[in-house]
Amino acid sequence: MTDLILHLGFPKTGTTSLQHALLRNRDNLLGKGVLYPVFPVSNAAESHHVLQGLVKTTDEIAPYWRQGRNALGLVNYAYALYEDMLRDCHALGPSTVLLSSEILLNGLFFDDFVAILKRDFGRVLPVIYVRDPVDHFRSRFQQMSKGGGLLNSAPRLWNTILELDAQFGEPVQVRGYGTLSGVVNWDVVDDFFTNVLGVSALKDADPPYANAADPAELTIFLLAIGQLYAHRFPAMLRREHVGERVAFVRNYVLEKIRGGAFPFLTSKLCFSDEINSRIFVATQDDREFFNRRLQGEMVDLSALGYQRTADVRIFDGIFEVMDHVPFNRDTCIAFAEASIAWHDGIILNGDRTERAMRLKRVLAETLQLFSGRLIK
Repeated sequence: MTDLILHLGFPKTGTTSLQHALLRNRDNLLGKGVLYPVFPVSNAAESHHVLQGLVKTTDEIAPYWRQGRNALGLVNYAYALYEDMLRDCHALGPSTVLLSSEILLNGLFFDDFVAILKRDFGRVLPVIYVRDPVDHFRSRFQQMSKGGGLLNSAPRLWNTILELDAQFGEPVQVRGYGTLSGVVNWDVVDDFFTNVLGVSALKDADPPYANAADPAELTIFLLAIGQLYAHRFPAMLRREHVGERVAFVRNYVLEKIRGGAFPFLTSKLCFSDEINSRIFVATQDDREFFNRRLQGEMVDLSALGYQRTADVRIFDGIFEVMDHVPFNRDTCIAFAEASIAWHDGIILNGDRTERAMRLKRVLAETLQLFSGRLIK
């Protein structure tokens, strides 16, 4: 039977860059016996997130991942794509199929997902990239801000790796990211192609696409919108609904930045010594685990203790971040003013839904916040 390589992330370890490179090199890989299926869900069809629909109950599928479908529609679509993949595998005869998605680990459904893969493939070989836990936490924080969230829980990713070791009955292939690799100019794409697949990437391939962090001011701006939204309408909105509204504004702001409408210098997001020390303490277990695992040492579960993810209250809210992060307040005000004008245009064009009016109110309060007129 055909083997399966299952790239599981983690998020913020070059996964988007790798997925784009795999898609660009799809024909090259197939010539080497590796099938990278195309699942046309996102615009570029580069990842396989849709496979969560194979086993997740419909109420667990967040609207963001439905890509314009209702939950049941995504489940049916996932089944159709998976069956197409198996037919392609039978017709093309690759030695290996490769799937990549950093969200498939989420939730209790993963056991059932692995059972399906083990049924249909000879071997399932999971691969995970890890990075310095402190840097990883900071990066995840900025990623969360894109959906208006404020991350307070340390990752505890070693816990997930130990669970996967037990689940697959052998050590998961854990590969270092960035400074943990110890290799100059190390790159996730080159490492995966060379050391995991044993294949060279095309020399003329475009540089790896990066899902880069937002400028510091935009991060603060989005966090403020998310916090105000959740605070003003707590009974009306679920977390993913807040994320949809924040992403709506973010896409507009990014378009203006790219178009030169916001000619402001932006600063890198930096945390206070106090917040950095909290991050350092909260990720202590991860740092010890990763240092040992990447040196090839197998870690005894009983020796580590089995600590679940805990809410460590690293951030106490948007104000704590704002009070300790140097940022260009004028830029945040410009973001707010332009977003309000843009959204007023949407309302004047006919969108007078309650959702639109709530967003207008929150944008106005965000402007007051950065103008210093909103009481903490």
